[in-house]
Amino acid sequence: MWRVIQRSGLAQYLTGLAFVVVATIGLILFQNQWPMWFNLPIVVITYLLAINLATQMAGFGPGVATALASFLCLNFFFIDPRGTLFVENVTDLIVLPLFLVVAIVNSQLLGRAQRRAIEAAQHERDTMRFYEFSLALISSTGTQEIANNLAARLREVLGAQAVDVRFHAPTPDKPAVNASTGRAPVDTAALRIEAVASARATFGDIRVWRVEPLSLGEERLTRTFAGETALLLERMRMADAETRTRVLEKSDQLKTALLGSVSHELRTPLATLRAGAESLRYGLVPAQSGAGQEVLEDMSDAANHLTKLVNNMLDMSKIDSGALKPMREWCDLDEIVRGVAARMRNELNQHPLHIAIPDDIPLMPLDPVQMDQVFSNLISNSVKYAPAGTDICITVNLQDDQVLGVTLSNQSQCLPPEDLPRIFDKFYRVTDADRVVGTGLGLSICKGIIEAHGGRIWAINSQDAGPGLTFNFTLPRTWDGAAPKMPPPEGPDALDGSADESALPMTPSEKTQTLA
Repeated sequence: MWRVIQRSGLAQYLTGLAFVVVATIGLILFQNQWPMWFNLPIVVITYLLAINLATQMAGFGPGVATALASFLCLNFFFIDPRGTLFVENVTDLIVLPLFLVVAIVNSQLLGRAQRRAIEAAQHERDTMRFYEFSLALISSTGTQEIANNLAARLREVLGAQAVDVRFHAPTPDKPAVNASTGRAPVDTAALRIEAVASARATFGDIRVWRVEPLSLGEERLTRTFAGETALLLERMRMADAETRTRVLEKSDQLKTALLGSVSHELRTPLATLRAGAESLRYGLVPAQSGAGQEVLEDMSDAANHLTKLVNNMLDMSKIDSGALKPMREWCDLDEIVRGVAARMRNELNQHPLHIAIPDDIPLMPLDPVQMDQVFSNLISNSVKYAPAGTDICITVNLQDDQVLGVTLSNQSQCLPPEDLPRIFDKFYRVTDADRVVGTGLGLSICKGIIEAHGGRIWAINSQDAGPGLTFNFTLPRTWDGAAPKMPPPEGPDALDGSADESALPMTPSEKTQTLA
């Protein structure tokens, strides 16, 4: 019952009339007790005080009603002839209208000041709430978290039974977002539905359930929250669109670079295959002659080069998609390195290759095919960029119980420090890009394979044997927690322990080999 009276405004008017009644009773008692001190100014001041209190507590409307009631009581109880509303004194006839005017003006001024004070306090509260909400939005990491923060803050600020926030799906491949706080009444429509929209798009809506209607300030705050959320969502979508645009531009640049590199690299082997095939087809070179064998060998090398090019591109696509998985087995790293050196002997005819692998290196959990490709790419890169006649060195060492380190050094040109981390990027070249053929994928593939094995690869400038470039990479010595294995002893009698000294493994210095 009290809420109904309060909502209709009756309680405020009753409060003002109560002040008039109390003031009138007090004045009558004062007049009867101390008649010598009683006069009209005291009556006027008392009623003005009652009007001020009513205006402060109930507002401008009840203040005006209190002023009218005070005017009537003043005339009825304290102006001669008393007990009537007639006035016999000309002075009183002037005082009463002036009192009414002063009372109403005073109520208006106090009511305006009170409204401004209330609005200022409400504005301060709304500003603080908006500031806290903005901080929560800024710290949000996604659309769902934004919706959760918006629903929670609005329910707290509005004192609502429930708040439901719905964001539309931005694209067909992304789901819509929904966040709810509280429990909405069954079969009851939302008290207010506010759109979350900017000037460019509508992102969703806010639904509020509450027993009492929202005040103008609460409606304004709800719109402010919705507008700020819309601006943030719009900025996020614009940032996503900008990111997608940059990714597409980068992808287009990479495709252009790939097409350029591949087309340039395909020319030489295809020309070799075509020239060799035509020479053999038309009998320009007899197939069984020495020249014919050279043509066949050139064609075989060209075919191998094309195969390597295709494999590189396939491996790079696997690395980019995360599908490159090492097929691990316990391998002898020395066998892998020397197998690569034997297969690349033609490429290494102008570069002595030094291999230093201690005999206590255990078996390693590696994918032999992928590690073969790592050493092939690193050696091929050294051959391309190092001057003819310079050495290429491969060194293997045990760093600790968990890590094995590999170093491959050459005497190519030193690179600027800022370019060293970037040489493992796709298509990135620093020097000799105009005279060295290739797709620019070799080092990127090495990086992908080493990281897939759980290792790390990097390059440094070296001055040990003159200026040069050194590739370093590490490999884990364990595989799913298994202990490192030692290579099996060599020789036919190794199993029964009857091997002589000549069959024992070589010392590290004996195992260092130069392949010219």
